[in-house]
Amino acid sequence: MPANLVLDTTIHLDVIVDALRGDGWLVLPKFLPAAYCEALLADCQSRRAEFALAAVGRDRQQLNDQRRDATLWLSDDVTVQREYLTAMDALRNGINRRLFLGLRDYEAHYAHYAPGAFYRRHRDAFAYTQTTASDTSLPRRVLTSVIYLNTGAGGELAIWNDEREIIRISPVAGAAVFFLSAEFPHEVLPAQSDRYSISGWFRA
Repeated sequence: MPANLVLDTTIHLDVIVDALRGDGWLVLPKFLPAAYCEALLADCQSRRAEFALAAVGRDRQQLNDQRRDATLWLSDDVTVQREYLTAMDALRNGINRRLFLGLRDYEAHYAHYAPGAFYRRHRDAFAYTQTTASDTSLPRRVLTSVIYLNTGAGGELAIWNDEREIIRISPVAGAAVFFLSAEFPHEVLPAQSDRYSISGWFRA
């Protein structure tokens, strides 16, 4: 854990809010300070034995033709993970105060894409009907975050608007991507080297 450092994600609040009001997505090249990025990467790599093959859908099926990454959910029990989750929760509160999105919590996991691993185009959430929107028992992913922990070859994140690719983002340590979960289909292209990141969701 970095000594004498405070992880303050709210310094990016104005930029994030402005982008969400506009395009609905943004890239922040220097979201994480280098020391915290290194600490999270070291923690992530040290726990590789705890990772599980990722699954898709509410029934959590492992579909190798859809995705081939491995994940580990973050926990308050680990100091560096708790610091990150606390900082992102502060960001959640700030976004709520500005945009009134009703964000209730934030969940996140480490993600490892080995060489050749990918995640086909998908959405992290779907627009809710009036019926499902009234069901408060269903957590709804509203805002997605991807935080890169290392710089790698391949493994770009491609964000789409219906059938048009908007942007393709290469993994760079410390960078972050935010986008509205239900609005943008996206995919992770095949990695050419180990790709480590944190995928997270602000939920309503």
